[in-house]
Amino acid sequence: MTINANGGDVVSIEELTPEQKLQVIKMIEEKTDRSENRVLAAIADLKSEISAVNRKIDGIRSELKSEISAVNRKVDGLAAGITDVDVSVSNRMNVHTLIVAALTVAVVFSVLSQ
Repeated sequence: MTINANGGDVVSIEELTPEQKLQVIKMIEEKTDRSENRVLAAIADLKSEISAVNRKIDGIRSELKSEISAVNRKVDGLAAGITDVDVSVSNRMNVHTLIVAALTVAVVFSVLSQ
């Protein structure tokens, strides 16, 4: 195995002194640590972005629940109005039926009294 040392010289690991090998190991560890730190920082950024997205989703969910509640209230109001109209139409029909019945009775009594 060879390594690039001293700004470009390629040497075999076997040619290195124990001290140089230790330096190479330390250098590799430092680069690994820096890479690991970059990865950890990227993970932290992603977690932060995910949290922000989750907060937005929660806000949208809350808005939708409010909108659905408002629509449900309007539907309930319309249903109550329709019930009122049904009762009103029903009452009008009953009054109409009573008037027709009263006129019928009046005509029958009028005919019978003649």
